[in-house]
Amino acid sequence: MAFIYIDTNVYLDFYQSTTDRLTVFKEIDKYSSKVVITRQTADEFLRNRVSRLADISKQVDKSSSSGIYTTAIVLAMEQFKEIDEHQKSIKKLASEISRTLDSWKDDANADPVLIEFYKIFKKSKFLEHSPEAVTRATQRKLIGNPPTSPDKYTIGDELIWETLLEGAKDDLIIVSRDHTFVVNQSLLKLEFKEKTGFELRCVTKSISEALKLIGEISPQLAKAEQEVAASAEIDARQLGKLCPRCGGELEEAGYDGSDGDSAWWLDCTKCSATYFPSRQ
Repeated sequence: MAFIYIDTNVYLDFYQSTTDRLTVFKEIDKYSSKVVITRQTADEFLRNRVSRLADISKQVDKSSSSGIYTTAIVLAMEQFKEIDEHQKSIKKLASEISRTLDSWKDDANADPVLIEFYKIFKKSKFLEHSPEAVTRATQRKLIGNPPTSPDKYTIGDELIWETLLEGAKDDLIIVSRDHTFVVNQSLLKLEFKEKTGFELRCVTKSISEALKLIGEISPQLAKAEQEVAASAEIDARQLGKLCPRCGGELEEAGYDGSDGDSAWWLDCTKCSATYFPSRQ
């Protein structure tokens, strides 16, 4: 048997994806008893969901103001008056959507992503970090042993890892796109084995791949992840500055959490599509 740890940003991506990732969330819920959630992960999710909702609200409101290309002769046309009326209606509805999104920040019972997260949280294996884990995470940061983020002053990744080491009761699989976990996989495997006696089987970016490693097959989850990858995870060099869907200008967005967690994505200012490119 093995447990699966899913990184904070994987949960937070459910707010930004243009595909139906709530389906993915519901699939994860089926296997919640095999999921590990640390205190740090839960705290990061709860803090940063507010930033995500605020960003979506802003993008919805901004995109509703986009109008068609106009010149003097276009403005004089009868059809333009009809477009103008429709645009006013769209802006009004967008403002209502934006206000609803803003209200979700303070209403845990209205946010559909938070509701799904709590379902998983309640059935998962929850690991609280000890004061000793905080001390070890601080020392890990000072020494520079992975997982660590050299450009951060906080100990988010370090504390998550120390908590996983401290609470390990079986083999572990990590689902993360976090650079410090991915590139240091071999070192983390050695340390996990040495300190826990169990195996860190792998660090993967795919939840469905993690489930396969513990003998669980989820075709729905694999399909949903493929759709997300096809629509969102596009290399930044391929994207350039324009949206491949509508040609609108892409605007960089993201957050830099107080505890060292961060994420980055691109929003289209015209159609509001969201992309999660790598920074390579």
